[in-house]
Amino acid sequence: MPYGLRIGFAFSTKDRVEFTRRSLASIDTDEGFDLVWVDGSVTPEGRRLPHEVRLRNARIVRVYQGIGGGPDIAIRFGLRRLIDLDYDLCGLIENDIVFEPGWFASLTALFERGARDGLRVGAATLRTFASRVLFYRSDYAGLYNLGAGVVLLTREAAKTILAAYNCPTAREVGNFFSHNFGADLTVHQEFGEKRPHRRLSGDWGYAQQLYKYGFVSVGSLPTMARNFDLDAERMAHSKYVTEAPAPTAEDEAIFKRVRDYTQTRRRVLFVRRDILLGLRYIVTAPYWNVVFRSAHLWRRLKRRLKKVPYVETVYRRVRRFV
Repeated sequence: MPYGLRIGFAFSTKDRVEFTRRSLASIDTDEGFDLVWVDGSVTPEGRRLPHEVRLRNARIVRVYQGIGGGPDIAIRFGLRRLIDLDYDLCGLIENDIVFEPGWFASLTALFERGARDGLRVGAATLRTFASRVLFYRSDYAGLYNLGAGVVLLTREAAKTILAAYNCPTAREVGNFFSHNFGADLTVHQEFGEKRPHRRLSGDWGYAQQLYKYGFVSVGSLPTMARNFDLDAERMAHSKYVTEAPAPTAEDEAIFKRVRDYTQTRRRVLFVRRDILLGLRYIVTAPYWNVVFRSAHLWRRLKRRLKKVPYVETVYRRVRRFV
């Protein structure tokens, strides 16, 4: 990532003091980021801990306590605070994650690796489960599920998640990735059961929502962050990716569909933005400026439309009758 970006993580805790100390010890092996502590502890030990901890590298800039109501409440609260504090990259870390040394540089490097392949990366994680992979590349993986244990988002991606935060059903997630990318998720336990309408947790919807807005979610190869309080094979029905497998022909095909889909979505969103800007100028601009601004925005809109598949043909047909 370019130098000069402000990067912050919302660090979520609720009691489990020893877990928090162990997680912070691994986080503090790197520098270059801030921590916003979001605490829901109810025990005296848990409530005292944020004020007693001293870190060498990471910087604790805010402590918010009494944030109850479950993980989704803490996640949304943390992301909103990071956006309000004007961070360029907004991350989430839960207090049951342990990192390997060099984790921060590896996490930020994922954005550059995706950009090298023509992807607009909106979210990156270091905790890569094999069953959450959409496609493999040589040095990173595209994911259909990020989780909220450790994730770093661009500012725009964080706003996108907050704007449509919900708990999707298994069918909604499976159908989206099958229809748009040809990925069969029914081979995984979460989608192969006989309850397609059951609600998944909120973090299952992050990647899906980001893909809709032209952002790609990626994970490190190999994984550099793990949950130390759960058995991944038993609880997540998966294994951590410990070494980068060679990409297959199917991986390459899905990667191309993802790249084409997200690039098209970005162009469509630019067109939508131009239309809304045009309407705003027409409604609010002084009458002597309306004609000039409308003509300028119409020319820009035509350039955008011509880049969207099938629109150029429709535009030519419409021009015959105008």
